[in-house]
Amino acid sequence: MTATKTVLWADDDADGLLSLLPELFKRRGMILHPVTSYDEAIQALAERHVGANNRYDGVLADVILPRRKQVGTLARDLGVTLAERAVKEFGIARVCFLSVVPAAEFERSIEALRNQFGSAPGFDAFDKTLILENDMLDEIARIMSSGAGEASR
Repeated sequence: MTATKTVLWADDDADGLLSLLPELFKRRGMILHPVTSYDEAIQALAERHVGANNRYDGVLADVILPRRKQVGTLARDLGVTLAERAVKEFGIARVCFLSVVPAAEFERSIEALRNQFGSAPGFDAFDKTLILENDMLDEIARIMSSGAGEASR
């Protein structure tokens, strides 16, 4: 049996439309810790970085995030900045983007991350509007568990 993976989920929809995702991923061996802003995500990563046995196994992030919870506007590509910091500062090895922004629109950003960090950390992108279709939950869980893949779906 595969060990349960603990994943930080940064998405302004985490406490709204998509609030059922933690339960759906739990059935697939993943524990999602939801946060709704960039600042909350960085704080959560920092708090868990202290203990080696308590670190996140990966990050699931929206590309467009607010800087602070319920304050200000959404910032395009703040999720990409989060991914960069998660890998560089906190040793995260797997990031999946889950966004309504088509992957083709931020593929350059994903390629820049891949070029910056090499093949060790994995970066994938999924269409949030299709989250409950085409076995996407299973695919995300598989990627987070195996550390493999370059899906961009």
